[in-house]
Amino acid sequence: MLDPIDPSAPNAVFPNNWFSTHEDGTVVLYPMCTPSRRRERDRQLDEVLETSGFKVRRMIDLTTLEADERYLEGTGSLVIDRLRGVAYAAMGPRTTERAVNYWCGALQCGPVPFLATMDGTLTGQPVYHTNVLMSIGEKFAVVCLEAIPYPVERDDVRDELTRGGKELIAITREQMMGYVANLLQVCNAKGESSILLSESAFKLLDPGQRIGAGASWPLGTGGHTDHRGGRRRQRAVHDRREFPAAEVRTSGSKRRLGNSDFDARH
Repeated sequence: MLDPIDPSAPNAVFPNNWFSTHEDGTVVLYPMCTPSRRRERDRQLDEVLETSGFKVRRMIDLTTLEADERYLEGTGSLVIDRLRGVAYAAMGPRTTERAVNYWCGALQCGPVPFLATMDGTLTGQPVYHTNVLMSIGEKFAVVCLEAIPYPVERDDVRDELTRGGKELIAITREQMMGYVANLLQVCNAKGESSILLSESAFKLLDPGQRIGAGASWPLGTGGHTDHRGGRRRQRAVHDRREFPAAEVRTSGSKRRLGNSDFDARH
């Protein structure tokens, strides 16, 4: 277990916003929008992960982007199709396109940026995290297309998910605001798949949506999660301006990432 380094940090129960782990041994540290959330970062993370059996081979530190007000809050900001190397990102104050481009360059993924708002209009309040409106499972994707106001971007998201062979489970904005899309598909040692989400979100799903996911729903679901604390066709711009360097550590050595490391890869 990773206990918050600062117990007073308001959202420390959501560590997926400040770090992520990847199958090749990569760990990414993320630039957080709110200063209070930056206190959650624990510099002993790699030691804790090693103790838990995760071999850290590379550490990518993007926290330097905070100085330029470029933010990317982990797997809240990014919904990743890891099998295809595609990262979906709803742009907003906590998810900036420059930071998304950095991440995609370092992880060699293709970005799918788009605007999403709480009321689905161009002038509405941005959805604060991408995982509020969509999630990706092995064979399905839950997505609130109603929240994406630009028709071209809506089509982009739909088409990209379809190209990935995902069965689309469309949810309404009302379901989105009940955190129906904020779910996780997991697999046990026997290869049995289950979907975890809050009990309140589970009750908002209709029977057809549950069947479409094609995985078992555990009786306990995910319990109750309080989200009130604030967790919450345009491709990436190939920007050649000088960016602040991000630090990468690889198995005991360090190097700085420069512009050539962050060329857009599509």
